[in-house]
Amino acid sequence: MIKGFFGSLIAAILFFVAGGVSVVFLGTTSGSGTIEISGTDISGNNSVPANLINESVDSDKTWYFENTSDICELGIMSSGVKTYVTSSDDDTFSVSVSASGGRSVSVKAGRRDPFDGMLALSIQTNNWFFNFGSGEITAIIAVPNTVYDNMYVSLGSGSLSAKDIKAKSNTIDIGSGNFEFALDKGFTADELNLDLGSGSVKIANAATENYNIEMGSGKLDISGLSGSGKTDIGSGKATLAFTETIDGSNKFELGSGKLNVYIPSDTKGTINTDIGSGSVKVDCCGVSQTLTDDETVSLNGGGNAAINIDMGSGSVSLENSSEYELPEMFNNFPEKTVFSSSNVTINVK
Repeated sequence: MIKGFFGSLIAAILFFVAGGVSVVFLGTTSGSGTIEISGTDISGNNSVPANLINESVDSDKTWYFENTSDICELGIMSSGVKTYVTSSDDDTFSVSVSASGGRSVSVKAGRRDPFDGMLALSIQTNNWFFNFGSGEITAIIAVPNTVYDNMYVSLGSGSLSAKDIKAKSNTIDIGSGNFEFALDKGFTADELNLDLGSGSVKIANAATENYNIEMGSGKLDISGLSGSGKTDIGSGKATLAFTETIDGSNKFELGSGKLNVYIPSDTKGTINTDIGSGSVKVDCCGVSQTLTDDETVSLNGGGNAAINIDMGSGSVSLENSSEYELPEMFNNFPEKTVFSSSNVTINVK
């Protein structure tokens, strides 16, 4: 298991390439800081300069990005902020923040170079040790309604909600806090990679070809899941609800804690167990049985689906998808995408 303390250190490695960019600014000046975003290193390098935005804000402000048609990869880091990510109504790209009650927020944005298609955003509170007054910090990131090649999301603390996302590859790194994420309904991603240290995570419409889920502790609920993949849980409570009939290899590793898996009732395959202690309760696909170590059971007479359960302790249950109850999500999602008319326009090229 690659979770826990050392896994969190590895996950803190940055994944952007440093590079100079010639940028046209309207109403602001360039920043010289470096964006630091946890996530998968896709390039072998680890930083990007904050050459588009590098500001500290203690009120309301909105940035509008121009010439974003070539942006095909997004990197978003949030910490200590209520952050919302959504599709813009008019296909513009904007970042809007609101800070009140003596609080302030650091906003950074940058590109590796004008031709590689990556835009990185970092939104973090400046009030780590002292919070004067009763104010809060909120950010809204509105992105054009298009299909992105890659999306990288990192949440250190606070909360982040993202919905109606269409990205072929999704890499999500959660340290703590509350995270809600939904792919656009009817869209199927190539892959979903989730690394959860602790906190609470809800993911909906998680249709994907391949998935990889690593969880240290906390609470996890994923619905609309499809495809083949691996789930590695240290402790805590996890719920996985599959929408499409399982037809491939799915491995569930559990150190301790509780895992509930919901699968379509017409799934045909085999459940295999390797259990140190605890048990696997099967109540789906025409089977009602409790499994212990090194036991196998066929679902609907057997088929291509392979469900392999490797458990140290705790409990695992498998039920029909019809028994799954979708949790409430996005209750406080804002209707508007900007906070004020005080804005800056930035040409990203």
